[in-house]
Amino acid sequence: MHCSGHLLLPPGDATSPGGGFLIRLPTQEESIARSSTHYPSLMTATTQQFYHIRRSDKKRDFYHHALVHTHAAVLLRNDAGDWVSPYNVDVVTRTGQP
Repeated sequence: MHCSGHLLLPPGDATSPGGGFLIRLPTQEESIARSSTHYPSLMTATTQQFYHIRRSDKKRDFYHHALVHTHAAVLLRNDAGDWVSPYNVDVVTRTGQP
């Protein structure tokens, strides 16, 4: 795996890509989804399989060892929501935290 030079490792929602960023929740995953091109990579058919497995888990046992790697997501905004000069970051989303 080739890295863009910057790596983000946010905790992620096990069943919802980008967590609650569409309703403006303020956590790490949502902030990254709002501030970069990371969210579209979570909506691909391949990545949706990752979430489908967790949504169909009737025991809600989300402690799996799978990760989602987004190579070279473009970061466009800072934590305050201000535009920044775009730069690439790799994002490795892990799920299943308590």
